Amino acid sequence: MEKIRKIFIFFLSFLIMIQVTWSVEGRKGDKKPSIYASTTPSSKKILSQQPTRQKLNGVSSTIPLYSISQLPIKPGVHESDNIEAILSYALENFDNQDLVIFDVDEVLITGLDPYYFEHCLKKSALHNHLFSQNEDTIDQFFLYMFLSKSRPWTYMDNRLPELIKKLQSQGIPCIANTALNPTINPVLNIDVPTLRVNMLRSLDIDFAKTFPHFLSWDFNTLDLTHILKERPLFKEGIIFSSETPKYITTLELFKKMGIKPRRVLFIDDHYDNARLMYERLSLEGLECYSFCYSKKKTKPLRSYFTEEAFNRELKKLEIFLERLLNKGNVEELFSKL
Repeated sequence: MEKIRKIFIFFLSFLIMIQVTWSVEGRKGDKKPSIYASTTPSSKKILSQQPTRQKLNGVSSTIPLYSISQLPIKPGVHESDNIEAILSYALENFDNQDLVIFDVDEVLITGLDPYYFEHCLKKSALHNHLFSQNEDTIDQFFLYMFLSKSRPWTYMDNRLPELIKKLQSQGIPCIANTALNPTINPVLNIDVPTLRVNMLRSLDIDFAKTFPHFLSWDFNTLDLTHILKERPLFKEGIIFSSETPKYITTLELFKKMGIKPRRVLFIDDHYDNARLMYERLSLEGLECYSFCYSKKKTKPLRSYFTEEAFNRELKKLEIFLERLLNKGNVEELFSKL
């Protein structure tokens, strides 16, 4: 089921619907000279707190999972549904020697996905019929979803653009790391990275200035044993991990650029991603604060959109899919997009 969900997220990740403008708040105080390639871990002492072991997403953690209700925090795996609280540590303590890494889907943004809720989750007859078809037919349905302009995107938290801009205005480097593949299907010839970068920019989120002289890289140094599907890609501040574990693509990017951030704050909506990032970066001598962002558990993703928009988009997809499965003429529906 999670694999199918990733497929839907993948194809819904390119729609551009919302334009928002936020103000930037400057940072007070002097900036340090850029020594971002420093290899010395932070020597700043952080007060300890008692860890609480919790079960998250049905998986019992083998390392302590901390609540951020008690500050200051220490390196480890933490959980919160409050993005401002998560980023407050970086805003108060990080500078240009450090790095903040965001997951994208269900951390920065979420999209209207009625087919997933009404057919995929319920394993409806329509859904089962679709996935019994050949790959070309399935791809045609997803292509229609991709091309649809009526499906909106929105922030997981409306404060995100402002918070990211505050980090950037304070000279704190920020990038994103998504599990998406760089291409959908070679036959479709769709530039996934450019579409994703432009979609986030339409929402006033831009990571390109973090490494302005290193805008694109195809991870050609990555060991082939780590490439699960396609080779990952780095594009204008976003790592497209292509289902390679995110800690692997993150460390490979550091190696390529010759950098070793003093501290890393990582945010992902999946506990295992947060845990592995903390464990593996710690083994490399990096001070890592890894967060499982649990907003999707406290506010259902469907509730981000009106029922009217949900039903309208669902009906449109169902009409297309029924015609596609009945070998009808779908070119007419494509022409109306």
